[in-house]
Amino acid sequence: MSQLSNVSCAVAPEVADDTTLLGGFTFEVVALVATMIFLGLSRLSARCASTGALSGQVAKKYCWVEDDSCRSFSRPQDLVTALMARAASRDHSSVVDMFRQLRAMPGMPLKTGCEEAGVVCSELVVAVVQSSLREHAFDMRAVDQVLAVMQAQEIERTSEMYEALMRVFACKKMYKEALSIHDAMVADERFPSETTLSCLIAFASHANEPERAVQFFARLQEVVQPHIRAYMTVLGIHSRRGDVGASVEILHGMQKDCPDLVDVLIVNQVLTTCRNALDLRTTLEIMGHYKGQQVLDCISYNTALKTCAASADLQAAEEVFAMIPEGLASSVSHNTMMDAAVRAHNAPRAWSYLENMRSCGIAEDKYTISTMVRALNLEPSAERVRALLEMQKGLALDQRLLDSTFHALLEACSGTQDLDIRGEFYGAVEARSLGLSPGDYSILLRGLLGQGDAETAKAVMVAMCARGLRPSQELFAMLLESSVRQNREDLASAAFDAVINADFSPAWSMCVASWASYFSVLTRFGNNVSIVEAHQRMAATYQQRVALSVTLRAVADSSNIDKTMEIFEVLAAPDVPVDDALYNSLLVACLKEQQPDIALRLLAHQSEHNGPASSTTICTAVRIFGRCCRTAEAYRLVLDHQTRSPLDISICNALLKAYVTNRQTPRALELMDGLFADNRAKPDGQTYEILLTGCAHANSWGKAVGIVEHAAASGVRIPSSLMGKIRSQISSLRCSRALLTRLDDVWWTVDGQ
Repeated sequence: MSQLSNVSCAVAPEVADDTTLLGGFTFEVVALVATMIFLGLSRLSARCASTGALSGQVAKKYCWVEDDSCRSFSRPQDLVTALMARAASRDHSSVVDMFRQLRAMPGMPLKTGCEEAGVVCSELVVAVVQSSLREHAFDMRAVDQVLAVMQAQEIERTSEMYEALMRVFACKKMYKEALSIHDAMVADERFPSETTLSCLIAFASHANEPERAVQFFARLQEVVQPHIRAYMTVLGIHSRRGDVGASVEILHGMQKDCPDLVDVLIVNQVLTTCRNALDLRTTLEIMGHYKGQQVLDCISYNTALKTCAASADLQAAEEVFAMIPEGLASSVSHNTMMDAAVRAHNAPRAWSYLENMRSCGIAEDKYTISTMVRALNLEPSAERVRALLEMQKGLALDQRLLDSTFHALLEACSGTQDLDIRGEFYGAVEARSLGLSPGDYSILLRGLLGQGDAETAKAVMVAMCARGLRPSQELFAMLLESSVRQNREDLASAAFDAVINADFSPAWSMCVASWASYFSVLTRFGNNVSIVEAHQRMAATYQQRVALSVTLRAVADSSNIDKTMEIFEVLAAPDVPVDDALYNSLLVACLKEQQPDIALRLLAHQSEHNGPASSTTICTAVRIFGRCCRTAEAYRLVLDHQTRSPLDISICNALLKAYVTNRQTPRALELMDGLFADNRAKPDGQTYEILLTGCAHANSWGKAVGIVEHAAASGVRIPSSLMGKIRSQISSLRCSRALLTRLDDVWWTVDGQ
């Protein structure tokens, strides 16, 4: 082909110049001889090129190489002759180039060239369009221009030419262009044949112009009985548009005019249209009309059943199902009946149709289990979950269907009270090597832990971690609690190892809350060695200060302070920093258990390793000594702290409360006088409330009024509730009119009364 495309068309002019030497030969004979020489030299060129024996000079002489000078023609008839020869040899590139040269010639080259060369112009136009399509050089505007040139030069444009052009475009799936040729044909007062009209219906359908397709069909009906293919095309258009009325009208027309053409395909197409439009009434009418006839097959019944199912009309579906001849019902028929029952919210009927399907010897498929899973969601039960778990074993399900099926089964398991069904479900998951979603793992774990099956829950969590899915802190804590209830430290350790050793992506460390839960569980088991080992593993991830704080706080929350101090003395090495917050937490534990001696040990440890205690720590220690009736030690602790740091009012308040609680109000008032005299600390509202409470306990109302006056002078407001109690008590006393007057004069409350 490449050799052929390189052949020039200058041979014809050379022969034309030598017509005087040829005697009486006409131009047509010369052109024929030139064409034969051209084709012969083309074949010779191909052979010589394949053997390498042809030199460049010889090829140049006989125009076998590309050369613009070799492509010049002086007469249009020569160019037309050469163009048709190239078209016959499928040299499409040369055809396109030659036609451009032909149009560029002066005068009317198209008409003149075709007439002189004896070529039908319409055939040339078809050949050029076909070649331009093959060379991807097509331009519809150029075709319109050629047709306009033909009209201007009064060249006949036959119906055959238009139809040939439409066929050329249709072969290239250029249906819109084919319709454009039809429009040009009609404008030229040419009309398509019956066969072309039938083809135009398909062209319009493919071009997404349904209205034109219907118009072509109407025109075809006016001239001839349409072919079955035309009927199917128009019915397909109505089906896509959901036009049931038009489809039924065509069916009735066929039944009247050409009943022999009404076959299974026609009826099924109309039933499909009814299904798309959910027209149940028309579907039942068609099925009743053709009941027992040969035009209904299995697909017909299944299509009608799907319409009933989509309409959630189980009664109509049962009527259609009863029409199916014996042995014709397929798995689709039975599955659709199950679907109709599910859509009608009738789960028992769906299960009965499943049994009917099995009794007919029809095997379940993926559609069966998908439908029955929906039936299970309507009325979940352990027995039916087991039935579906058994059904899925023999089915080849894709991953998406597997995921949705097992998710639905898991939700059904959650709605049952059977204690074994979740374990059986997880066994099926493992048999399928199926990876559940994080949400499904959470549902399964909650169910297993809720029913106390910590052993299976541990296996689920191990599998979850192995798949790179991180369990939530809540689930981890639930599993640990379940292991404590069952006194199974091995379950807790296995879950912990699975979480801590899992290769999560992105990299992840167990959160502090999960570590705290694990330490709490180990504390309940009383395993100090495991606590120490777990602490060391946490210290490898977190700072030692954080690890120590989390460990001891978890132990303190789950055990007594003695146990906590045992762990503290093991872990708190001299090189391990202990922050004030941890000391405070431990002192709070001492306060709850009233362990002042352990508090002294903690204070000594803090003084030795961390330096002086903070005001918060001293305040907590004073509260411990006050609750244990050891106010003297509390006082000494405050004096010792005062030598190193300024006295904080919170510490003073704690010491005052210790005195008041132990009914040592005079000592509290003495301390208060010392504070006021030395201005070592400025009293606040809490200070006055503590002192007033102590005065009320000691019935020292004169002192109480004096404290109120001092508070008023300091700009501190006493809560109205406390002031009301004091005033009520003073009012009940005899000879207290003066105190009551003094109190009323200085009554300040938080509300400004």
